[in-house]
Amino acid sequence: MSAVPMIETARAAVARLFADDLAQGYRIAGCHRYNASDGTELFRVVRLKHADRDKVIRPIFRDPFRYRMGRGARPDAGWPLYVPPFPLVESGPVYVVEGEACADALARLGITATTSGSSSSADAADWTPLQGRSVR
Repeated sequence: MSAVPMIETARAAVARLFADDLAQGYRIAGCHRYNASDGTELFRVVRLKHADRDKVIRPIFRDPFRYRMGRGARPDAGWPLYVPPFPLVESGPVYVVEGEACADALARLGITATTSGSSSSADAADWTPLQGRSVR
């Protein structure tokens, strides 16, 4: 009888991969899930904050049972947009913002928002989900 491999949760992965940062007083400010068009998880972006130090923002991905640092293989169309909540609402304007925290804040207000992550990630993103939409 063989053991069934355990699939690591994102919470457990953050605790493992960022153990040194957490031990130095960083706190988890976000773990943002980026999805493929079919809803499967491609990667997450973990954001850590510290009262006296610079923030830490790093991607992690699951390959195949454990999370690792990085984003894995880039899809041919480009990196997906971050959409809270997934999937993107089909009607109305979409606000493009800088960073997952801003997209989350607008989503909590009922406003459809998305981001490529940061201002430096826009060129590598797949913007096709916004074709034909009113984008602000």
